[in-house]
Amino acid sequence: LPKTIVDAIALCKDIGCLYLWVDSLCIVHDDEKNKHTQIASMAEVYSQSLVTFIAATGKDSNAGLAPYRGRNSVIQYLLRTIPHGTFVASLSPEIAAQEIATSTWASRGWTLQEYALARKVLFFTGSYAFMRCKEALRCEDFGLGFSNCYESDRKWDLPLPPFYRRKAAFGRHYPSTFSQMLAQYVRRTLTFPEDILDAFTGILARM
Repeated sequence: LPKTIVDAIALCKDIGCLYLWVDSLCIVHDDEKNKHTQIASMAEVYSQSLVTFIAATGKDSNAGLAPYRGRNSVIQYLLRTIPHGTFVASLSPEIAAQEIATSTWASRGWTLQEYALARKVLFFTGSYAFMRCKEALRCEDFGLGFSNCYESDRKWDLPLPPFYRRKAAFGRHYPSTFSQMLAQYVRRTLTFPEDILDAFTGILARM
């Protein structure tokens, strides 16, 4: 098995999660009927998951879930000395935003719904691990609840549209959320152009 899947299995054991969904293993790709049934169910798979692991590092499935089971860099801080002492600022949100925005994961069409539909996501960027849910963004050296700041001040948040933080009407999301998601999606690439609707089906099901 690829290293990323091996790491995901180990992480599930560590957090006491009994089940793991992996698209490449759980979807039977050589059975068209089964494939389309599973793709149509992706909104339920991700929205009902305990947590979604996102490997936002490396170029393929052999990159692993760094820094889980091994860190390849040190945690960076910004130190400033003032007359009354020294304060420490975390650089991790800015570093993570840059790493996620330039990652292979952020360029792939199929991966947008992983983030968009999950209630809770755990990003692995190589240098940092981040937990993102509708209440907060937290990592190894930083944590802030979204209720503690104004929308206009959330420049430290990850470079992704806050899909599930939009207020719903009659169980659906406002059209502005759709335009955000579509703008993100059309900038991504697909190995097979004919997958253009399938890779967005889960998001459409929640609109």
